[in-house]
Amino acid sequence: MPDIPQNRNVPLTVSQFIELTGAYLATLTVAVQGEVVDFHTAKDRLVFFDLKDAKSRMTCFMLVWELSYPLEDGMEVEVTGSAGLFKASGKFHFRVASFVPKGVGALSKALEATKNKLEAEGLFAAEFKQSLPLYPAHIALITSPDAAAYMDVMRVLSNRWPGLTVTFLPVGVQGSEAAGQITAALQYANAHTHAETIILTRGGGSLEDLSAFNAESVARAIFASRIPVVCGIGHERDWTIADLAADIRAATPSNAAELTVPDAKAVTAAIMRLADNIIGALHVIVAADRRRVQECVRTLDLAMKNHLEDLRTHIRRFARSSQKYTERSRSVRLHVDEVIERCFQATLHRTHSLAAYVVSAERLFRTQHPEMVLSRGYSITFDKTGKIIKDVHTLALGDVLTTRISHGAVESTIKRLYAAKKRKDKLFKTSGRT
Repeated sequence: MPDIPQNRNVPLTVSQFIELTGAYLATLTVAVQGEVVDFHTAKDRLVFFDLKDAKSRMTCFMLVWELSYPLEDGMEVEVTGSAGLFKASGKFHFRVASFVPKGVGALSKALEATKNKLEAEGLFAAEFKQSLPLYPAHIALITSPDAAAYMDVMRVLSNRWPGLTVTFLPVGVQGSEAAGQITAALQYANAHTHAETIILTRGGGSLEDLSAFNAESVARAIFASRIPVVCGIGHERDWTIADLAADIRAATPSNAAELTVPDAKAVTAAIMRLADNIIGALHVIVAADRRRVQECVRTLDLAMKNHLEDLRTHIRRFARSSQKYTERSRSVRLHVDEVIERCFQATLHRTHSLAAYVVSAERLFRTQHPEMVLSRGYSITFDKTGKIIKDVHTLALGDVLTTRISHGAVESTIKRLYAAKKRKDKLFKTSGRT
């Protein structure tokens, strides 16, 4: 406050009076509605215009960067701020902190002007759109805690993708302060969370109700976000500047949740189909290997028989050409026949051993086949990502597991965990995820 004489008999100076009056007026924040006239920009920094009605008018000013919508003469607006007096001239002025167009015509005109401006700058261009992660573990939700959209989104997220971490950033979704809160929430999500996707949503409403989502500051915050933004505003027929700037536009709040996370049941079914395909491929490989082994055994057996037959032929020829050594030849022939017979028997034994080995290997493979293991009462447990559970320390309370057993699968949720110890099992506690 200015230094004011305490003696009421001492008059104030002009400067003291203007300073005292201005300080008092600055403490009052009010909203005023009227028509914009004499709009102009000074030094590319300040914006000046008069606000009038049928009987009066007042001078208003604000900073250029505070313009959330394009302004022009003839627009009906509601400005929020505080009054004051210029120190040099003592003239009355109104310092505008924020404003919103009023009336459908003014709102539509401002909306179209903002859309054209941002589109010309490339904020809606497809090449700048980011893709969403397939299996997000953490998202940020920006909406009003009192909006029906909040409950719709949380319900869909919980049903489709259990275990998801949701960081809720509450904001106003209409009114003069809503655009600033939404912009701040988008910036906070990028700077202070590990969210992989941002959902920006609210229910339907009139053009005036949705004006916060048509603010230029909100569109620029969405465009600047390093985290993909899914925007679900109102109903399918509604559209806002935020929808155009977002990476993904959803028809409704529920649809925004559906586009953000996959369906866990569908993912589980896909994993089971993949496992079945792998088992089928193993059957094909085993059958092909079995045919190759059998063919090798037949080839070996035929080759040995041909070799033995050739050997016998050579022996017979030798016997015929060696008549003078009849007795010796007979003895040699008997010995050779004996050797041949032993070789033949050894070959047959080896062949039978190979065949038995093949049968044993096939029987062993069958006993180790996943389906046979499952049919003996064993099971295989997967986490929500489809990874086989090998260590209890990788789990947490509330995790959803899928257990593969013979002829089917079971889905379960962890309520208690036990860690194996050398002497006894000891229950240990762990915190669940949000």
